[in-house]
Amino acid sequence: MGRPEMQRERVDEVMEQLREGMEGAEEVRRAIEEGGWEVVESVGAGVDEEELKRELEELEKEERATMANKKTSEEEEKRILEVTRSLEKTEISERVGSPRSEGVLQVA
Repeated sequence: MGRPEMQRERVDEVMEQLREGMEGAEEVRRAIEEGGWEVVESVGAGVDEEELKRELEELEKEERATMANKKTSEEEEKRILEVTRSLEKTEISERVGSPRSEGVLQVA
């Protein structure tokens, strides 16, 4: 009977798969076309430059606030470190000047 891929049932199966593939491709083409028109229509509507400027100004304001907060945090960290060092020095000098340490110094 010839080659198996040329049998009538096999040819019919391949043709049906081809039709389904073509239908799927047509659906995709229509979806892209419809989506494409939506994009064209939205672009055609124009861009509100004033709104873009307002958004940019808002973003700049937020960035300045973030930078100011960061600077404030760094300054606070420096102050805390200075106070901590000062307290450590005070505690050391108090220990050296305490009666207990003077007694130890007299014994030696």
